[in-house]
Order: sequence, then structure tokens, then C-alpha cells
Amino acid sequence: MDNILDQLYAGKLFPFEVPRSPDQEYESAAERFELAWAALMDDPDPERRRLLLQLEKEHKALLSLLERSAFAQGFRLGGQLAAEVFR
Repeated sequence: MDNILDQLYAGKLFPFEVPRSPDQEYESAAERFELAWAALMDDPDPERRRLLLQLEKEHKALLSLLERSAFAQGFRLGGQLAAEVFR
């Protein structure tokens, strides 16, 4: 098996594809979100549905940026912790 640096270099690491552990709070929030989304998408006005889909697209873009930032911050923290071990 490749070490973690080899995997990282080769583009074999995809942490977002690893299934997350079950979390009841997350599951409950996701269920409430899906119910609210379905109710909003039932709106007969096509313009409001279009705006809602645009909102979803922009929200996903924001989440992606936040996740990338959190990943980078976590990676830096891990590096700092590793460096501290060798002081």
C-alpha cells in the first residue's frame, strides 16, 4: 500500500467520498431540510422555483469554499502539531 504522501501526490485521497459516521443530529437536520425543500419546490410559481434552484446552486458554491478552507486549516494544524512533536 502506498504511504499517505504517495496517495496524496497521485490524487488517490478523496476524503469527501469517505462515508461519514452516523450522527443522529445530522440525520434529523437533513430530514427537516428535505421536507422544507420539497414543500418549497411544490410552489406553483416557476419564477420562485427558479430562484430557489439558483439559491441552492450558490449555497453549494459557498459550502464548497468553506469546506476547502476548513480542510486547509485542519491540514495546517496537523502540520503544526507534527512539527511540535519534533521540538
